[in-house]
Amino acid sequence: MSDFHYPYPLLIIAGKGGVGKTVLTAAIGTASAQAGLSTLIVELDGQRQLLPLVMDDPETAEDDPKQGPITISPTLSWESLNPDRLLAAWLRGTAWAWLQTVWNAQAPSR
Repeated sequence: MSDFHYPYPLLIIAGKGGVGKTVLTAAIGTASAQAGLSTLIVELDGQRQLLPLVMDDPETAEDDPKQGPITISPTLSWESLNPDRLLAAWLRGTAWAWLQTVWNAQAPSR
């Protein structure tokens, strides 16, 4: 899928429950990574619904928030962010630093 093009560095997929957000996110993230783009898939609910769709054996993944994103392939990583922790970091004024840490830990190839 080398003809995958997306002109922006960030894509947010949102909507009502049951409309296919998880599957769409997995498909676009995988296509982006297969096209060679450095891709970080972020879940905000902490339910790990995306991980089984993009990883062969998600049970082997260590989900330690201090370790940063889980590397699935050289161009694809996954991270689960807890909305409560993100809000608390925002209120402390440290959210941007925390998100930059997640982004920088993702992959060197940008």
